[in-house]
Amino acid sequence: MSETLGSMLRETARSFPQKPAIIYEGETTSYGRLDTMSDAIAAYLHRQGVELGDRVGLYCINSPEFIASYYGIAKVGAVVVPINLLLGSEEVAYILADAGVRGLIYHDAYAKTAHTVSESVPTLRVRIVVGKRSVDGEVTLADVLSESATTFESPTINAGNLASVMYTSGTTGKPKGAMLTHGNLIANASAIRDAMKVTSDDVFLVVLPMFHSFAATVGTHLPVMTGATISAMLRFIPDDVGKTIEETKATVFLGVPSMYTVLANLPEGRRADLSSLRIAVSGG
Repeated sequence: MSETLGSMLRETARSFPQKPAIIYEGETTSYGRLDTMSDAIAAYLHRQGVELGDRVGLYCINSPEFIASYYGIAKVGAVVVPINLLLGSEEVAYILADAGVRGLIYHDAYAKTAHTVSESVPTLRVRIVVGKRSVDGEVTLADVLSESATTFESPTINAGNLASVMYTSGTTGKPKGAMLTHGNLIANASAIRDAMKVTSDDVFLVVLPMFHSFAATVGTHLPVMTGATISAMLRFIPDDVGKTIEETKATVFLGVPSMYTVLANLPEGRRADLSSLRIAVSGG
């Protein structure tokens, strides 16, 4: 078993280079391509001075870019700090400052907030926007992926190194960062793989937010570990979810109770063929 998230993706890409890793809005990203994308991101972060243990914020929608960025950050030995997209600018600023992020990868839909909060995070040195630049000099992820240099001197990373700091909701005070190692995340995914008997033939419908621990572990790391396919969706629209399950022949659906209630109560004429599903997981 791989010790780190980066080596886990590399091993899967070697085993299934042409297999679909992610299906998103009609486009397919292979495991080989996902591995290359994450290498390019890791190499760029390394050239910008991001080192082992540095924190990098990830403020992005469900997408291939989210997953490639997550694994790119992990490959360079930095620590992913996923940002809840529903938070206000003050909450985002607090988390980034508390974590002491060195870098921030953000989607262009959240560029205004990213620019605003950057002023209050003195440790922030590296920014990458996913999508279109909105200010001169802004580095886009497309710029990063177009660079030919994807190799770098990788630090020694092991199972005990931090991989992610996930912040709590802060219901009784300020949000607190839960520190998760590569070993934590891989052991969790491995246990779920064995319990659910996941194989490379599975297709995961992931509409839950990837910044959350449920979708990160069960909907991202688990499929990558096994070579399964991630059918990613941006938001929960019941008819679209059913249609996507039917079209992609999804075998695993991850949801929260309210989603199941809505899907179960759709009128007969709006119900899709969900016969491909073999497991539906509920959490939250």
